[in-house]
Amino acid sequence: MTDVTLFVWGIIAILIIILLTLGFLLIYSGLFTSFDIGAGKPPVQNLYVGYKFGQGPYKECGALFTEAAACAPGSRCFGIYYDNPQEVEPDKTRYVIGAILAEGTEKSNEEVETLMKKRGFKFHNLPAVSSCVRTSFPYNTPLSVYMLVSRVYPAMARYVEEHRLCAHPFMEIYSDNTIHIMAPLAKQENFYVPEVQENDVNDDATTEYSNGSFGDSSVERQEFPFLNEQSRKDAPPTVQLPKEPKPTAVDADGDQVAQDESPVEPSPPVANGNDSGSEASTGTTSSFEQVNMDMEELKTPDVESKMEEEVVESEQLGTKEEVVAEKQTSAEPERQE
Repeated sequence: MTDVTLFVWGIIAILIIILLTLGFLLIYSGLFTSFDIGAGKPPVQNLYVGYKFGQGPYKECGALFTEAAACAPGSRCFGIYYDNPQEVEPDKTRYVIGAILAEGTEKSNEEVETLMKKRGFKFHNLPAVSSCVRTSFPYNTPLSVYMLVSRVYPAMARYVEEHRLCAHPFMEIYSDNTIHIMAPLAKQENFYVPEVQENDVNDDATTEYSNGSFGDSSVERQEFPFLNEQSRKDAPPTVQLPKEPKPTAVDADGDQVAQDESPVEPSPPVANGNDSGSEASTGTTSSFEQVNMDMEELKTPDVESKMEEEVVESEQLGTKEEVVAEKQTSAEPERQE
């Protein structure tokens, strides 16, 4: 075998070794590891934690994990992720990273707490919950986190959607060589640190103001059943009561008018012969007289007949009082006869 042949075989062997190493590393990191997702008791209860709030791509939170582990050596680190990266822009996703200082009735280390406070960490209590959506995944190498993101989170999202659960936010707890992932099914608001709550209030106020309404519509539907469409359908129909006729009185000309109305007196004609006088007299002309004047100007028979029909229709559309007055007026001569 020549030197060239040995060199080629050496390169092939190295490539095979590299591929086998990468394959073993991926498998050891959880590439084919099975995991069970279900609802049950959470792995932790009543936590007192130190945390830092962050906003931006989730992949950039590794520095906060390193800082938390350095401030609280031997403590379990955790992360809470509030936004779905599939729906929220990476620059706007929010999270908190920190360390668990005490669980249950344990007391926190004052020295660790003082050091974290100097480093800018804040503190928060996470309550105990009776049930959550949970699973666990091995944490053998840094690649395990990528396997967690690509395999576990999509499966948990499908589980929550299929079972129609209200589970949020998602929390990771790093314990030895295991990552516990949980999403509480109750007391979710207590898992939101003050920085996130203030951000939510500002966003909700801006959205509600832009929509022209304030308050939660679901609360309104619960507290005010008449706002519900079904309650409006079930409500008894409203009954329209007939209106009482207005009392009438007889004016000086013998016509009946409503009691709360007074007959309109025509304005006196202007004596002078300027244009304003003609306008004033025209203003006192009734609508029927104006129609008659327009009819005289129109000489076409078809137009005249059309105008006459309109006049008849307008007369038929008179008020009820006028019709009653005409009937009473026509009835008086008959009584006299």
